[in-house]
Amino acid sequence: MWFPAWLKFPKSLAPVSCSTVPVHPWTFGAGHQEESGNYLSPANAVDYLLKKLSGASGEQDILVLMIAENHHDAFMSALGQLTRVFPLPVFKQVERLAQAAAELAISKMQIPTITSSLPAPVPLSVGTCRSAMVSQLIAQAQQDAAGSLDSNGIKNALGELKSLREQVASEAASTLEQLQGGRAPVWAFSARGDINTAVAELKKEIPQQSAIYSAAVMFVSDDLTALKEMVECRGLS
Repeated sequence: MWFPAWLKFPKSLAPVSCSTVPVHPWTFGAGHQEESGNYLSPANAVDYLLKKLSGASGEQDILVLMIAENHHDAFMSALGQLTRVFPLPVFKQVERLAQAAAELAISKMQIPTITSSLPAPVPLSVGTCRSAMVSQLIAQAQQDAAGSLDSNGIKNALGELKSLREQVASEAASTLEQLQGGRAPVWAFSARGDINTAVAELKKEIPQQSAIYSAAVMFVSDDLTALKEMVECRGLS
């Protein structure tokens, strides 16, 4: 059944292996494109997911996460909250596409200006150049290490390594604490068992049916227990 939920990190998260099916306004065969932008209703999003389930059979564990809004700004806000907690690549992609659409809409209303000044200087970053510079730094570090293998040098290097390890551990702990403290509102669908029963339930009481901006992702596996621990039912107050 569908229910309003908070998506957040549990105290511990086990590895998950599953099939992942995303759908959003820019998904070919799902979204609706007009001059004013790309749109997708929750009902059409569910229809797309149902087609993907048509080839499945037997017992399955299913989880669907969806956001749905009536206004582009609200959709952008919901995407931002979701990607801060669960930066799934497809959600990051949708966030970029939605931002690009918003910027395009603004630029259409602006009169372009031509300037004769140079743009502000920024660091030049090219993949091959970065690779060459990293290789040079490694080679230099090897030379430096070869020339300073006395007891004091080794002692200092070990001290720096210990300090770096402690810093990395502290940053990792801080990042995990921030992740576990964040949450994002979503609509969720959870089912486990016969796939035909799940399909029938997925069609029922689809939330926010009047929304025109929606994005969803469906996870399917034999066991999604670890992933479902991230989903907590919330009230609609």
